[in-house]
Amino acid sequence: MAVSEFILVFAIYSFLGWLYESTICSFLTKKKFINRGFLIGPYCPIYGVGATLCTAFFNEYNSSNVFFIFLICAVGACIIEYITSYIFEKLFNTRWWDYSRLPFNIKGRVCLYGAIIFGFAGTIIALIDPYIQKAFVHIDNKFINRIAVLVFLVMASDFVKTLSSWIKLSNSLNNIHESLSEKFEKTKETALKKALLIEEKYKGGVIIHGRLKDKHFSVHIGNGEMRFFKAFPSLKSKKYNDIIEKIQNDIQKHKKGGNL
Repeated sequence: MAVSEFILVFAIYSFLGWLYESTICSFLTKKKFINRGFLIGPYCPIYGVGATLCTAFFNEYNSSNVFFIFLICAVGACIIEYITSYIFEKLFNTRWWDYSRLPFNIKGRVCLYGAIIFGFAGTIIALIDPYIQKAFVHIDNKFINRIAVLVFLVMASDFVKTLSSWIKLSNSLNNIHESLSEKFEKTKETALKKALLIEEKYKGGVIIHGRLKDKHFSVHIGNGEMRFFKAFPSLKSKKYNDIIEKIQNDIQKHKKGGNL
């Protein structure tokens, strides 16, 4: 397969992965549709990476043994997910997903349930891939190349914007953390419970107010940054986890009819 074709395969399976996460996974856990995924657009690159590697592997080593295909896909997907989780945690100092509550998990990064799902998905991909390659033969190469370039530019722009949003969120959380910690380190836990208030403005994000004695501060978190809390309900930060939990809990209370 040409590079442009691999890019399209990557995009297709990234979208299907996003669809699976945002519908099936979201309805099983939250009973509603949630736009899941690190990036803004309707795609989860980790699924695209796994599917593309699966396609490349079985193009090189063709096999009709379904059990072998299932095993390779299940183990390979878990390796990719584990490495991605580790790298993201090191880069962002944040745990994006956690399977600790599920049985047969490894450090909460991967679990048996995911391995089985990825194994079945990979097997289907390996079986239908020959038909996809035949379809590419009937499409003009110039058209494929143009679409591939467009897809690459869209995803690259999305990644830059998402990274910018995460940096803004980290800065906002750091401002709250420093405001609460400065001269009030011993009473920070009490401050989080009593002094940190959230004013809801969902179209433009939220404004977080804090008042400690004669000290007052306001920090705005934009809607683009709030997306991370919605897309990753189990988001945990090593440094700001107490603040994140406070924000998430107050948002959930408001959704249930309580007051922020």
